[in-house]
Amino acid sequence: GLQHMAHQRWLMHSVCTQPAAQACSMRSLSWSDEVDTSRCSLCRAITKDVYTMTRMSRHRPTTRRDASFAAMKLRLGDVCDELALHRPLPAGDQEHVLVECKILVKDLQSKFEMLLLNRTAMFARNFCNEEVQLCPWELSTLPHADDGLNPGDKEEL
Repeated sequence: GLQHMAHQRWLMHSVCTQPAAQACSMRSLSWSDEVDTSRCSLCRAITKDVYTMTRMSRHRPTTRRDASFAAMKLRLGDVCDELALHRPLPAGDQEHVLVECKILVKDLQSKFEMLLLNRTAMFARNFCNEEVQLCPWELSTLPHADDGLNPGDKEEL
């Protein structure tokens, strides 16, 4: 609860004070659009959050047997509870979105765990359309992506 929120604020502060991380431009803070109960929308939100989590974590598991994989897997379990930290949830429908999110994570647990091992922007961008086939196209905007493919990346060079 409170301790977790304080940790989130500390995390944002510690990342925001490192200009090289470019984590605090307004574009990075607007993780994504509002999420709804569709599986595509939920998959995209979860993927963005898991990708961001792996980018900011010191853990770099390469197999499911790595000790750090267990720690990351625990964090994956919190992804639905933290959806609202990064995007607006639809008014009056938050509970439904969270329930659907938890169902999706449970249904596709081993697939989402692949994001903990393959931490590339390309895998995350194409996860919902290719890996789990819930969306018609890839993610055009991926927070903290290091591949230079987000809209607006070109202008900053």
